[in-house]
Amino acid sequence: MTQEVATLAPGGQPLAQSLGFEASAVVVDNLTSSYLVLADAGKTIPPWIYGAVVALPPGVRRATAKLVATTPAIPGPPVPLSLATLTWTDQPLPADPGHLLQQSQYGSQVVIGTVKGNANTTVGPTTIAVPAGTMSIGYLVRADAGNDTPRTVIILGHQSGNEYATVTPLSNIGGPQWFLFAASDTSVDVTLTTNVSNPSSIDVLASPLVEVLDIVQSFGTFVNAQLFSGSGAAGPLTIDSPATGILLLGVSLADANPAPWQAAASSAGGTATPGALATDFTVIAAPGAGVATHLFDMVFDTNSASAVDLSLWDGPSAGGVNVARLRQRSTATPMRYNGSGAGLTANHALVGRLDAGDAGSTVTWSAARNKG
Repeated sequence: MTQEVATLAPGGQPLAQSLGFEASAVVVDNLTSSYLVLADAGKTIPPWIYGAVVALPPGVRRATAKLVATTPAIPGPPVPLSLATLTWTDQPLPADPGHLLQQSQYGSQVVIGTVKGNANTTVGPTTIAVPAGTMSIGYLVRADAGNDTPRTVIILGHQSGNEYATVTPLSNIGGPQWFLFAASDTSVDVTLTTNVSNPSSIDVLASPLVEVLDIVQSFGTFVNAQLFSGSGAAGPLTIDSPATGILLLGVSLADANPAPWQAAASSAGGTATPGALATDFTVIAAPGAGVATHLFDMVFDTNSASAVDLSLWDGPSAGGVNVARLRQRSTATPMRYNGSGAGLTANHALVGRLDAGDAGSTVTWSAARNKG
């Protein structure tokens, strides 16, 4: 078997060199944030893919390839060197799409824009560019700086006219809302109708992953999901309509075999008194070198009778990554956050910051977490 290995670095010159033999296939490890284009085979390998095998047409005797960057770049895990490695061989090999580098090692979403407006207004449509390779589009209601739940959020494909979201958010508590995204769109039009009494703001998100529930886990183990009512109806597969008019539907992961980081194995809790507004305080201490904390259900409550805005950070708020923004409207309504097992950066603390409210508010919290 005859082989030849070549590499491509982001920002470098395209590859074009003689092989000295007729190649039947090329094996690609694309450990970069760029797309790798193989013009001879009419194939494109996405970023952060390894072990991809491309069968070549007859007569290929030159090694040709190029990297095409995206704006903004698609994030990926830490790698020793951002490089694409290609191995041409005269041995026929079966085609293989390759494998995505372990997704739990890096953030899968980016904020591509923020849409905000004063009380009782309609803002937009605002056109926002979407990164190449986006598989899911979404939004997160912001509750910082006095923002309140908007009346409607509309996200349309600018090129296709596809309606990704026309929703009435029920609360500014909880995680992002996600929708499958079509490759035919390179931008979206976002329209925000704000709260009647207060300003509203949303972050528009994009992800290179399909942010949906997959009933079959990565190792092929069936989750045995059961659908059930959220307010005490007799059996599964039942949806009721409480007096609030909200339809509740739950999913049980009974008999699942989760990875260690996918299940809350420990809990923590405590009380902290931020010294002043915009002052960091530790919620969960750093777990140690090389260890990341994965967050699940968290509940926060304060002794303040007025509205309190609280933000959570992966590391210090100065230079860290914002995990969530929560707002407690009264002492009778605790702030809740479900991290769904999302991991902080290795050896980072979960940091809280009081963004609005009484500077002397006592914050009591509890959390389910795991170290992974």
